[in-house]
Amino acid sequence: MRKVEIVSDGDLLDGFTYADVVRAGLVDWVATVMAGRIAERTILGYEAAQRFHAGSDEERIADAIAKTTRNQQVRAMADQKARRLVTSHRPAIIGLAGALLDRALAAGGPVEAFAISVSDDELATLLGGDETALLRRAI
Repeated sequence: MRKVEIVSDGDLLDGFTYADVVRAGLVDWVATVMAGRIAERTILGYEAAQRFHAGSDEERIADAIAKTTRNQQVRAMADQKARRLVTSHRPAIIGLAGALLDRALAAGGPVEAFAISVSDDELATLLGGDETALLRRAI
């Protein structure tokens, strides 16, 4: 994973996950991008409203899967892998979510429009360090 970003227009939030596509296979890449939505359901107990729009994680997943003839198999395998990632790395994900929430509140959220992100060394640190299994498995 290279970057996690949250953008708000002052009304709704959108989250984006950026993974190193060159180093990740299709199933791994889709699982990494799906993990945010699955974490919402698993950790929070609900899923935020989705806005399917240009550049959204959902659109990127659909586009990537559409390029293969085994699209149902890829989606099922990625979903299963993303669930395992979220379950086994729950504490690290909760830590990252807390850091993102702190940034969102400092940037004026949830009332004002904002864009926040965590990437590179800071993302690695929040997820447990460069050698954490979560980072190695996500890409």
